[in-house]
Amino acid sequence: VASFRVFAVEAPALPDGLKVYPLAVVDRVNQSDVADYRLVTGSVVKINRQVRTDEIRLSGKLNRIFWEIPRSDEPQAAFNYFRDQLVEKGAQILFECDGRTCGASNIWANDLFQNAALYGRDDTQFYLAAELNGNHYAAYAVRRGNQRVYFHLDLMLGDKESDQAWNLPLEAQGYTKLPFWPQSPELAAQSLAEWMSEHPGKVRIVVHQAGQDVELSARKAERLVAALIERVVDQGIDKERLEGFGLGPLVPSLLGSNQQVAVVIWVR
Repeated sequence: VASFRVFAVEAPALPDGLKVYPLAVVDRVNQSDVADYRLVTGSVVKINRQVRTDEIRLSGKLNRIFWEIPRSDEPQAAFNYFRDQLVEKGAQILFECDGRTCGASNIWANDLFQNAALYGRDDTQFYLAAELNGNHYAAYAVRRGNQRVYFHLDLMLGDKESDQAWNLPLEAQGYTKLPFWPQSPELAAQSLAEWMSEHPGKVRIVVHQAGQDVELSARKAERLVAALIERVVDQGIDKERLEGFGLGPLVPSLLGSNQQVAVVIWVR
């Protein structure tokens, strides 16, 4: 069970130089260590009391911040103010939606953000999931039926120290899990390309993909590893130095609770 420290007045400074809507007033801030955070990357629906959506599972430090916006302003203004900064700084927008295409507002409020105050009109909501410099953002804006306007942000801080040291077991034992995968294929490819530019030899990438159907999962893993190799090649690495394999769910001990795992093997 996560333990929360609650602040009533001041929100922590956001990383990456990001700012919140100038007229926003912080209402509350929760900070916690989270072992299994759901970063939603698709529209939401509830079936048999279970929320169904596309998602990325993360762990780390969660900053959950909640602001109130002047009622005279539209939720889209606060949302776009934040979104535009992410785009300008080169963030990867993993998913975004607005209005009824997001799903029911009560699911976002009560099931995903655990904040009933975010339960608003479905046609006034805006959401995005993004990744920037190893940090993950989930931003949500909505107008309630009483006309109050709110902006909510979940910030999952990346574990930069462990990511920076990802190559140590690769060099010591010849294999390791690829960092940032599958949350950010771009950062995963960049990390591997940077390492390969300084180390000779070939690399085998093995993608493991969970799934009940072994053949379908293996084919998906093969597509994923092919796309990953192309990203590494785009970073300037010779394609002849890369081999890719998709094993689907055939090594459950590696997958654990993860849907996807990419393992890098150094062929010296």
